[in-house]
Formats: sequence, C-alpha cells, structure tokens
Amino acid sequence: MNKCLNYDWVEICDPRTRIQMYVNLDSGECTESPPEGSRVKPLDSNQWWEFYDQASNRNYYYNYMTGNTMWERPPYADIIPLARFLTPQHYALSSAHSESGRSQSVEVRSGIGDEGLNG
Repeated sequence: MNKCLNYDWVEICDPRTRIQMYVNLDSGECTESPPEGSRVKPLDSNQWWEFYDQASNRNYYYNYMTGNTMWERPPYADIIPLARFLTPQHYALSSAHSESGRSQSVEVRSGIGDEGLNG
C-alpha cells in the first residue's frame, strides 16, 4: 500500500535547485508550504516519483534521495504519481522553465530524473 495516500500533501525537493516544495496528490497543486493543519508526508529515502517517458511509452521511477531511476515499479516504495498530473506539453516545457527557476509548479519540474534514463 502506498503510505503517501494517507496524507493531504507530500514533501518533495527539486534535485537541481534543492528547493523544498509540497504536492497535493488529489489536485496536483504544488506549493512552497502546505496549508496550515494539513497532513504532510515528509521526504524520505523510500519515496519514488513516477514519471512518463514518451519515447518508450511507459512509466519510470526516480528516487530523489539516491538519484536512481528505474523502469520497474519499486516494491514497497512510496510512489508519488507525478505522471498523473503532467501532459506532454508539460514535459516539453520543463527544461526551459527549470533553468530559469521562474516557477514552482509540478509541471515545471516534470523533467526531473529524465537524465538517468535518456541521457
């Protein structure tokens, strides 16, 4: 069972900028601080982010703490389904926006972890 589903918000961190942020798994909203009184799952080494690779037409998984990426869903991991909130346009925009640092949204951070599989 994915323990992240028991929380309102999940803490994540951009590996490029080290900016800490929080994502709401129901809405996909991403903020610098969660609403007061909400249940927050802290960042930990068992957290894997799920992304979608357009070239292979499949999901892959990225662990911020270790920097590892893998094609198979990690067993017993807390999966943050970022792919669920992202469209192909978000992936195309991710590298340009990530470099400028102008936005803190999940869509801007969608390219995180791509280098491990495609680069």
